[in-house]
Formats: sequence, C-alpha cells, structure tokens
Amino acid sequence: MYKNNRVRKLNDLFRTTFDPSLGEVFVTSGVASLEDAAQATLMRRVVNATHFDEQDGSRGFFREDRVDYIWQMEVLDREDHEYASDAPWLKKKSWRRMTIMRGDEW
Repeated sequence: MYKNNRVRKLNDLFRTTFDPSLGEVFVTSGVASLEDAAQATLMRRVVNATHFDEQDGSRGFFREDRVDYIWQMEVLDREDHEYASDAPWLKKKSWRRMTIMRGDEW
C-alpha cells in the first residue's frame, strides 16, 4: 500500500501543477481546436478533479458544456519515456504523460 500511496501522491502533484520536471501534458485535436478560454476551463477542471476512474489518480473524467472529457496519465520510464516505469513511486525513475481529450476521441 505504501508504494501505491506514493504513486498517487506523484500523480496528484503532476495533475495539480503540470510541473514540467515531472512530466508532460498533451491535448488532442478536439481540445486544441477550442478557444483559449475554453481550454483554460478544461485545464482548471483537471487540476481541481476530485473524481477518478483509477485508485492511483491516473484517469478522470468530467462534463463541460454538454461534452464529456477524459484525462489519462501514463507513468513511463524517466530515461526513454517509452515504456512503463518499473518504479512509478520514485520521482527519479518515472515520467508522467497526461493526455486530455474529448470523450469521443477516446
């Protein structure tokens, strides 16, 4: 349970700060096509999320202006950013990649 709590804390830290030392954020074309104010609203919804699909806080969803949105976080190896981290609870060995998308882009 201890490692799972540490993974959750790192996931929450990245989700609430978008700290570039912890990972990167991508948006799909459906989100990128929105006006800046609408994108900012979506980012605030992710940062302030309280409902998660996974216990480790790696995925969530919400509805905004009658559209479903999903955000998903992968925890990758810090060196190559390609494969899953073998130690997602360690900041020095993990890299988070978050994608924010419309539900119909899932």
